[in-house]
Amino acid sequence: MEPTPQNFQVLTEKLKQTFSNSALERKEGEEFLKSNEHHKQFPELLLRLINAEAPEEIRVAGAVFFKRYLERNWSLTETEGLSPTAIHLDDRNFVKKTIVSLMLSSPTRIQSQLSAALQIICRHDFPAQWTELMPELVEKMSHGDYRVICGVLTTADSIFQRYRYESKTDDLWREIFYCIKQLGEPLTALLRLTLERMEATKNDKNALVPVVKAIGLLCSIYYSLCSQDLPEFFEDHLRQWLEGFQYILMFSSPVLVVEEDAEPSGTIEAAKAEVCRIVTLFSEKYNDVEAFLKWIPPFVKLTWELLTNLSLSKAYDDLVTAAMGFLTSVVTKPWHRELFKDEKVHQEICQKIIIPNIRLRESDVEEFEMNGLEYLRRDMEGSDANTRRRMAVDLVQGLCRYFEEQISKILFGYIETLIQEYSKNPDVNWFAKDAAIFLVLAIAVQEKTERRGAIRINQNVNVGEFLQKHVFPELTDEKNMNSRPILRADCIKFVLMFRSQLPDEMYFKMLQTISKFLGHSEFVVHTYAARAIEKMLSLKDENMKQFKVSAATLRPLLPELLSSLFKVLEFDESKENEYVMRAITRVCIQAKEGLVEHVSTILTKVNEIVNLVAKNPTQPTFNHYLFETISASIRSICESQPNLIAQFEDNLFPVFESILNMESCPEFPPYIFQLIGQMLRIRGGITQQYERLFPVLLTPALWSQAGNVRPLTNLLIAFMRNAGEVIVKTGKIEPLLGVFQKLLSQRTNDFHAFAIVQSVLEFLPAEVNAPFLPEIMRLIFTKLQKDRSQRFVKNFCIFCAYFIITQGFPSFLKTIDFVQDGILTMLVKRIWLPNVEFLDSDLGRRICVVGICDMLCSPEFITSKYMADLWGPLLQYVINIFELKPAPFTSEHEELEELERAGYNAQYSHLAYARDIEHDPVSKFGNVRHHLSKGLSAISSKYPGKFEGLIKSSLLPVQQQALSTYFQEAKVTLH
Repeated sequence: MEPTPQNFQVLTEKLKQTFSNSALERKEGEEFLKSNEHHKQFPELLLRLINAEAPEEIRVAGAVFFKRYLERNWSLTETEGLSPTAIHLDDRNFVKKTIVSLMLSSPTRIQSQLSAALQIICRHDFPAQWTELMPELVEKMSHGDYRVICGVLTTADSIFQRYRYESKTDDLWREIFYCIKQLGEPLTALLRLTLERMEATKNDKNALVPVVKAIGLLCSIYYSLCSQDLPEFFEDHLRQWLEGFQYILMFSSPVLVVEEDAEPSGTIEAAKAEVCRIVTLFSEKYNDVEAFLKWIPPFVKLTWELLTNLSLSKAYDDLVTAAMGFLTSVVTKPWHRELFKDEKVHQEICQKIIIPNIRLRESDVEEFEMNGLEYLRRDMEGSDANTRRRMAVDLVQGLCRYFEEQISKILFGYIETLIQEYSKNPDVNWFAKDAAIFLVLAIAVQEKTERRGAIRINQNVNVGEFLQKHVFPELTDEKNMNSRPILRADCIKFVLMFRSQLPDEMYFKMLQTISKFLGHSEFVVHTYAARAIEKMLSLKDENMKQFKVSAATLRPLLPELLSSLFKVLEFDESKENEYVMRAITRVCIQAKEGLVEHVSTILTKVNEIVNLVAKNPTQPTFNHYLFETISASIRSICESQPNLIAQFEDNLFPVFESILNMESCPEFPPYIFQLIGQMLRIRGGITQQYERLFPVLLTPALWSQAGNVRPLTNLLIAFMRNAGEVIVKTGKIEPLLGVFQKLLSQRTNDFHAFAIVQSVLEFLPAEVNAPFLPEIMRLIFTKLQKDRSQRFVKNFCIFCAYFIITQGFPSFLKTIDFVQDGILTMLVKRIWLPNVEFLDSDLGRRICVVGICDMLCSPEFITSKYMADLWGPLLQYVINIFELKPAPFTSEHEELEELERAGYNAQYSHLAYARDIEHDPVSKFGNVRHHLSKGLSAISSKYPGKFEGLIKSSLLPVQQQALSTYFQEAKVTLH
């Protein structure tokens, strides 16, 4: 598509269509562009148009399309499958030659798009296939226009950002070294010139703003290049850079003054924040660099002065948190203790840094009221790491590491003052008490975990006394429950943090008290309450054996608690509140049989919610715990009263069938299949509801969804185990085996294929299976020839044993001989014996052992041509496996811990309480050592004297001794 005037005109019109108000026109324009993007010279035409004197909207649209075009196609090369969308080499070279200059000369909106496009190219080609880039950037860097310089630095900064987080490798370090070799000297020279320019233009806002932006970008680039390790060049030039950083921290200009509630007019705050992050990086990673250690005191002094002179304006938040982060990093290092040992220092830090920044601001209150979800997530999910309050808490805890007694004493003085301030006028001065609560949290908590809250407490703090005198009264003041909502929320947070420290006699009382706040109209308050209830119910005693709140203790509170939790979901802001639904799940788990009398309430509520969210599922975590609630309810209620499963089926099946017919809700079927399987296993048979559903489960469209495969597999197995006669009666075995064949052909799902076919062998009548067995075996052997992966081979070994156990050795031998006559020797020596002992599950090993035992003791094997060659090695392997240590297994007591880890996953969303106890097809044989002994005893009675000499010649003495022990334990003898 040559850059002719005619093509320019066409391209302009099509780009104009892409931002038309008409969806039809937009689609037409986008499809035309995509259909022509594979033509040679298309990117040249597009870039020339972006650089032309066309309307800016057209040029911006062109830049956006160009970026997306590169995203789709730059990674493709002409040699990779001869892709029709691969960009021609000449076009690639033109783009690389043109893009930097074009980007730097473009307006801001276009520049940002081209910068993103350049990053895409760098992701694939830099530095090896774009060696011209760095020299070009260096050449542009010497430009006197700081607008151009900022463009160059922005490009370099975007390229180097990934060095901050990528794993350290030799290739990555070579790339960083290459960049420093190209840019180290120019960057250092530019730093010096830019600092001089800052000083010269400090009273000229128009001239200063781009210079300050450049200095911030230089700092960001420096941070990126030093993130992996301290490069030798920068270590050699440490003084120049650190002196520059000191100047930046000290710099002030009357034209860049920030008003109390205004955004900064320049970027000097961003530059200073970047400097603080750089010295924090050095403090954390390069404290062994002797040349840097002497710079710590002056940087501490500068940071201290900076913090004490900044206002509480949000415009300074990033700078304040970065500066406090640096002080915290330094104070936690034992070799810097001397800097902070003076009590006057402690007093000043507490008074001028900690107290102002731990207090709430009006902007925090506004966010609480206007954007409660974000306020909540910052706290609950740890995204508050860069807030003033969080950094102040971190600084307190850093100081307490070496000056615990002194800092505790000073801050408790402030706590008393704040409490007194509050008591004078609670409705006005509640900010003071809120700050006091956070100060106690900061001082008291020395170690905490997600599961138990605070687990190690500062011995200088009487948490129990503070709780009784200042927190509990706030939570029990029912007359003023709706006043001071932030204070109430933070009191709940205080209880939640110290829940494992609460005495038993107070624990349940506190749970009851907090549950009353579920009715609070403020989103943050009722969500904190729900979170506290969930965490308090899940807490176990110090021995991790018993829950602090047993099912019996919880039972009297259930009616009010369930009602209140479900009512929270009626608030507009909380209709899909994931924390509330987690709490409901936990209540249903913890209540056990106490939930029976509430089954109607639960079913009514969850049905309403499922119907509602199925129309537009937007909150995956909420939805996950909604289905977890159903699963937990089924488990808790039907364990004690299995007859109530009918009530669940009657209420849930209509909803489930409706959702399975919806195309707009693909997230829910995996949950539905798990729940139906759970109900089917409890019923132990089927009703018309299940029988009507079974043909639907074999629909190919369902199996094409990756998330459906595992739960569908488990559901089919449940059908075979509990209703195999229905499959036979309805003639569905062939479609069922069609599913097996489909899964077997997929490497990611072949283990599900084995699970299905093993259930066919175990649960469906042998006479029904018999006609299909040769074809099943042929398919598996064909796959085995192509796939010798460890997982497939192990599953194949288990399948063979399953076959022998369920169908008998004669049927197994006949079936494999159908595939290839005489293949048993190869199968045993090359497949079975080398892999059986390496099976990583105890059940898998036991299945294989029982299968081998049945073969060893089969008259058909004893009299076959395989006896002499295989009997001894097989017996050896069985004994070796017996003597292996058993593999660890998951206890049922770990289900609650599994629920903690459970959650929504786009691929497969496992419900912790819908899972089945692992089916053990060999449990009926009891002790498998005894099974071997009894089998050998029985077969030797038919062939007396045949086995004693064979055992001696086949086994080592230690193996013979082990076998003798098995015979003694089973109280049988060899004939």
